Amino acid sequence: MRSILYAIVLALASGVHADIIPEDALVGFEVEATAAWVSTGLVLQPGDAFALTATGIAHESPASDERTPDGDGGGCGTCLITLPGSRYALVGRIGSHEFIVGSSFASLAEDAGTLELAFNDDFHGDNSGSYVASSARVPPLLTGLHGFGADSSGNWMGEHWNTFPDAGTSFNLWVIEGDLGGEFINGSDDAGSEIRVLLPPGDHTFSFHAEGGGAPQLFGPLPRRSDRDREARRLPVVPPGRRR
Repeated sequence: MRSILYAIVLALASGVHADIIPEDALVGFEVEATAAWVSTGLVLQPGDAFALTATGIAHESPASDERTPDGDGGGCGTCLITLPGSRYALVGRIGSHEFIVGSSFASLAEDAGTLELAFNDDFHGDNSGSYVASSARVPPLLTGLHGFGADSSGNWMGEHWNTFPDAGTSFNLWVIEGDLGGEFINGSDDAGSEIRVLLPPGDHTFSFHAEGGGAPQLFGPLPRRSDRDREARRLPVVPPGRRR
């Protein structure tokens, strides 16, 4: 079998539209532990990028330990949401999409709707305290990727992969955040081949699965770094407030 080296290039993809919610969109919003879902008034559309931070102390009963927005890490089958590790945490929902906010959270809105927050418990009548949430600076947003096949000398071999396939020698490129064998971060068909993923500060590893011509090729992983101060200039990002 001939060995082929694959060079991967990160790039902004055209045709991706996502608003980034300003850092001051939500400031000091208090979520009382005695209430269930509380509307923040912040309306998001699918694909909007937003980030939250939270502080505060709450109690799920008069004799309970102090809880922070991260909760106690336990599960709760009868709480407002039943995600693993969500008990007593600050949780959120937009439309039908539910998630754990904790002390720090960043995501792309999956549904259209108003952001709601809550102390995740199964009974709120004996609770006390509150969490305070604010919107935060959105991490860099990776919105596209393309790659090309090269020989051992780095010469292009006429094969091309792209998250937006076109005619000829262009094929889908499927991306895994982490090691090979993980779940794809883009879709499972042609329509979902684009990628959009928020990159919190730190080291990130991406693995790739390219289809084209014959049997699917697996290659990677490829480490990349993302920093809030944007020092990693090889990684294109969408600046806050800019619409692509």
